Amino acid sequence: MNSNEVQQGWVRAEDIAPAALVDARSQLHHALQLVADAGRKLANGADTEYVAEARALATGVVRGARPFRVGLSVGDLALLLTEPTGKLLKSLPLPGRTFAQAVRWLRAEVEGLGADGQKLTGDAPYDLPDHKVAAGSPFSEPAGGALRKLGAYWANAWRVLTFVSEQSAEGAPVRCSSESLEYGASVPFDDGKQIDFGFRPGDDEHEEPYFYVALSPPPRLDEDELEELEELEGGGEWYTELWFGGLLPGSAYTIYETESTQAASATSFFDSALEQARSLLGVGEA
Repeated sequence: MNSNEVQQGWVRAEDIAPAALVDARSQLHHALQLVADAGRKLANGADTEYVAEARALATGVVRGARPFRVGLSVGDLALLLTEPTGKLLKSLPLPGRTFAQAVRWLRAEVEGLGADGQKLTGDAPYDLPDHKVAAGSPFSEPAGGALRKLGAYWANAWRVLTFVSEQSAEGAPVRCSSESLEYGASVPFDDGKQIDFGFRPGDDEHEEPYFYVALSPPPRLDEDELEELEELEGGGEWYTELWFGGLLPGSAYTIYETESTQAASATSFFDSALEQARSLLGVGEA
């Protein structure tokens, strides 16, 4: 993928009201455990990849009588079964349905494709954000089209992070953690140094989606050195609290009306943040 393809495929991103984003993100996090559980028990692990044709976070390929993936469409919170390419086989919209109902549906459909659906429970081996769906309430449609808007952010994240990975990180695989909802990749260097880059749909510290480039270990800089850091391009900013690196909040590029300008903001941010990250860590290309 090249920068022109990033711009041509970009979906115009919009701001999401903080309360609606928290609800959408939490429901997405719980729903993703259905996919993660299937990946853990039937495929190659709980972390998911973004499959563009399905616009979904999906498992690796499950080997049944008919190979398939289990996925979750971010934009409408639908549980999916797809072909390995992402072509849709079956779908179950989750709003209006409980987690238990989704488990029963998934078990039956997986059995029909020749895999062991009885293994599936949807259980997660870690704590998740509190939400009423965990107590048996049905999934719902968050206010203000938050899921649809979040789906656009995720599609754009797949596009720009694939570009960054192919151009700057020697193809480091971009994956979504089912535990943290962090979607990104890591580039290790000698002496335990590492650069992480990716996307998060907001979190406890940031009330909007953002791209990031994080350095490990964080460089030891005094106040004067921090002040002298070069400004990040694309509207990015330096973040030095819980981790050290560059951050591009969604609001830095949703101010632009055109898809191409939004995409250019994101790609220029990663270009400048990755260049400075390597300099600060004293490393070259991966």
